[in-house]
Amino acid sequence: MTRVNILLLVPLLFLETAAALTLRPSPLQQNSKPSLALLTPNNQPYSTSILSPKRPCRRHTQLFAGFGKPPANDKSSSKKSNKSTTKKKLQVQERIKQAYGGDIARGTQERINKAITALPPHERSIADLYRKVAQWDAHLSTLSPERTAHLKSQEVANAEATRTELMRLCSEIGWTEGDAHNVMQRITWDASADAKAAKASVGFMPDHLQKRVDRACVVIADSVKSAKRDGKRGGRCLDVGCGHGTLVPELTKFGVSPGQIVGVDLSSEMVRNARERYRGVTFVAGDFLGEYEDDGGFDGIIFCSALHDLPDVTRGLAKAAALLRPEGKMVLLHAQGCAHVMGQHKANPVLVKRGLPSAKELEVIGVELGLELIHAPAELGSTKDSDEGYLAILRKAA
Repeated sequence: MTRVNILLLVPLLFLETAAALTLRPSPLQQNSKPSLALLTPNNQPYSTSILSPKRPCRRHTQLFAGFGKPPANDKSSSKKSNKSTTKKKLQVQERIKQAYGGDIARGTQERINKAITALPPHERSIADLYRKVAQWDAHLSTLSPERTAHLKSQEVANAEATRTELMRLCSEIGWTEGDAHNVMQRITWDASADAKAAKASVGFMPDHLQKRVDRACVVIADSVKSAKRDGKRGGRCLDVGCGHGTLVPELTKFGVSPGQIVGVDLSSEMVRNARERYRGVTFVAGDFLGEYEDDGGFDGIIFCSALHDLPDVTRGLAKAAALLRPEGKMVLLHAQGCAHVMGQHKANPVLVKRGLPSAKELEVIGVELGLELIHAPAELGSTKDSDEGYLAILRKAA
């Protein structure tokens, strides 16, 4: 979207392209080592606490495959159910493990490498340069002014030369840095889509995360159900970064019909899995900041563990505001909190360019976009963030 997280090797992308580049990496880049990054799907459930759900949370609601079942009253029935669930889970795990060559982490990396190799040489060079620029920028952001001033001049010169070359190559084919970022995102999520969807089908959401997701979905559901179109009650909602459809059962649980839900995701493989799992929902594979358009507008828009995956958070919010109907609500959710996202950014700045926006940032952006921040998110490092996760709600003016 929590969705079952898979420990993926950070795609140390485009290692074979170095010979094609005229620039030499800086000492920092040369000495960088592969690391492990915990990646989360484009739409993972994330957190908060406001509003009580109108329906009580049941323990162990099934996370992705449907609505789940309440616990059986008698022990014999419960044992049979547990055995059946365990057997299904083992079957799914074995099937997906085989599909990834016996090891999901290694198989995912192999799929990533294969997709990188298939890129046209020009695009592969751009993506490699973008990786270096993103890593350098992330490194600079951790330095104090004093340490920045003591950086080696050659190291800084190499970094600037890399950035200049990136801009030149992007200009030649009409790309932006955002396009390069999207290549990284698309390849990563396409490679992991089957594994995430399959594991999610037999997974369960921990109770504390379930409550946070429910609270966010209640806001969207209420906004959709109270909307009026052509004199009739009932509106539409958009799930940005919908992945394999995690939020569909969560939204329908609170009265939103499948036909009122639209999901968009950059990964065509995630969308394929979503379409196979949920009928009646409109799923679109495409770049939300690019070609995605909708003339009908939406009464509720949710970014569930997806906002930080965009190459430009401000542009993402502006695009959503333009698609939001008057009095509609925009929900920004990350059940695991902004500290979790900041950890992802530090581990892999290539895929996660920044942390989640603070309440102050959202207030400023909201004024520019005609949005009112009606529920402020927890601040990074706060007790509220660890206890409730990240939830922000903005409402568009009438």
